[in-house]
Amino acid sequence: MKSILYVCHGTRSEAGQQESKQYIRALQSHFDVPMQITSFLELTSPTIPESLDLMIKKNVHDILIMPILLFSAGHAKVDIPTEADRVLLQYPHVRASYGQPIGDHKTMPAIVEKQVASCGTPPSPEDTILIVGRGSRDDAATEDFEAIVEAYRHRSGHPNVETCYLAVQKPTFQEAFENALAGGTKVYVVPYLVFTGLLMNDLEKAVQMANHQGHQAKLATYLSKHSELMDVFIDRVKEGIVQERLSF
Repeated sequence: MKSILYVCHGTRSEAGQQESKQYIRALQSHFDVPMQITSFLELTSPTIPESLDLMIKKNVHDILIMPILLFSAGHAKVDIPTEADRVLLQYPHVRASYGQPIGDHKTMPAIVEKQVASCGTPPSPEDTILIVGRGSRDDAATEDFEAIVEAYRHRSGHPNVETCYLAVQKPTFQEAFENALAGGTKVYVVPYLVFTGLLMNDLEKAVQMANHQGHQAKLATYLSKHSELMDVFIDRVKEGIVQERLSF
């Protein structure tokens, strides 16, 4: 039996957990594959080993492991395979292949444009558009993020598009946000995040506080609020299915 195991990051946020599960159910409906299961790398159940155990007990022998992640960084390259191997190494007859995260998919700059538009009022040339990445120690992931922002910058023609990060990389969101607010113009905060969760909550609080203090700040919707992202994930799953056929 063929199957797909979707792997989300996981979150302590109940809203984020439910949203990601609903989103994957919608993604599953696009594929005529006998067994499709959702799992989480951390913080949320079921885990990758739990889901693989269940699949193998149901006589699955071909598994496409599909990361529902933005970039091919440590989670996709190391953590997911490590967790999967805890089960797969016990069952040498089970064949597993790995799909790719979103990465630098050509549609992403257009989705960023939709995110900015979700703020309602279009930014003026004096305003700052602050695109907020999660942050990664993986250089390739950071380069992909910066390339997407550069493509959006070129697409929009806006003169003040900046990047910042919630962790690991510089500048931090706090630094970049404070600097942008100090300019006295409106700041558009664009979260480059797939789902809601604690990080999104932190951005909401920061924007609310800035407005309460007399600044002008707007928070864009996160990525999965835009239907085009589903098309991107569909592309990646289709690519994974083709690659699985070539591998086996």
